[in-house]
Amino acid sequence: MCDFCSIAKSSAGYISLLDQMFENDRILLEKTKKTAENMQILKDLCYTSVKWPVNMHYPLFEARNAFAVPTNYFQNLFINGGKTSVYFSENSTRSIFFTNTKRLMVYSKHVSRKEGEEFFTSFLLCHFEPEEYEYSFEGDTLTLRANTEKKMRNLITEETETKKISFNFIHKKIGKRILTKEQAATSTQLKLIYEKYAGVSAKLASADMEGYVITVPHFSPHPYMLRHHSEFGYDSNREFQEHVMDYFFSHLNL
Repeated sequence: MCDFCSIAKSSAGYISLLDQMFENDRILLEKTKKTAENMQILKDLCYTSVKWPVNMHYPLFEARNAFAVPTNYFQNLFINGGKTSVYFSENSTRSIFFTNTKRLMVYSKHVSRKEGEEFFTSFLLCHFEPEEYEYSFEGDTLTLRANTEKKMRNLITEETETKKISFNFIHKKIGKRILTKEQAATSTQLKLIYEKYAGVSAKLASADMEGYVITVPHFSPHPYMLRHHSEFGYDSNREFQEHVMDYFFSHLNL
């Protein structure tokens, strides 16, 4: 067991946050079932390949886009060719982690609100055995990819269905590609990409939470892990972020 996993299983504070998150998911899935009675599209958006409900105590890392602005926050994930939301919203995530040396888990969800009611517009908790995904490390880029058919439980209809899950998650070495919020707000690159938006600094969701912005696609410690960065052995959120590759190198023997 790697050091990250050992700490995740022993940190009372981190475990409490994870347990509450999965309990909130359970409650929200029940609400989504009710909402789906009048919103049929929701019946094809929530799946799991593992037993549910579940409590899992593992390190979570989010697959985020460069700059991680709210409208382009998470890296792409497809279910049967349909693109799940890449938007940032409260209680949403696109996390990856390992439950043993190389069994990869994808835990992705997006929460929407309508008339004061919350519901899932996507939910996926899916495992991938080593033969069901590929990984590579070339130059400064770690890639995790899959295009795999999975038999899963539809958490709205309770039926068993086969869906193709596709992703190409990328983490580039951070190096000097990490900026303070103030530096990012004056970045020419950022202004060119998001010039159609007013007030660039207001769009930097990751900077508001973590105090920095990363200018390349990356894996970021889940906010719950960052709350307990000192227990994981780091003096700051930024230091934790700069050592993310250690986790993946440990599990993938890179």
